[in-house]
Amino acid sequence: MKPPQAEEAEHACDVRGLRRLDQEGVILNPMHALKAHVKNGRLVLDEPTDLPEGREVELVVLDDEEFAPEEKARLLQAIEDGVEDFERGDHMDGFEFIAQLRAKREAASR
Repeated sequence: MKPPQAEEAEHACDVRGLRRLDQEGVILNPMHALKAHVKNGRLVLDEPTDLPEGREVELVVLDDEEFAPEEKARLLQAIEDGVEDFERGDHMDGFEFIAQLRAKREAASR
C-alpha cells in the first residue's frame, strides 16, 4: 500500500524535471533544468526559481548548431507532446515498460 503522500504526489508533474516516486513514496527530482541567457557577461535566468540562496548549480552550454532549425523544432514539439501525454496520464513506468518488452522477447524466442 502506498503512503498517503504518494497518492497525491503520483500525479505531480514539474515540466522542468519530471518527478517520480521511490518505494517509500518520496518524490525524486534528480534534475531541474533552467533556461538562462548571457547578459553583460552574466548568466540571467529567464524565469524565477525556487532554489535556495547559495545553491550550487552546474551549467552546460547548448550548441545551437547541433540541430538544423527544422530538426530542433521537431524535437521541441516531440518534448511538448510528451509532457502533454504525461499530464493526461498517458504514460507508463519505465521499469514496467522494460519488463513487458523482456517478456515479449522471451515469449517470441520460445
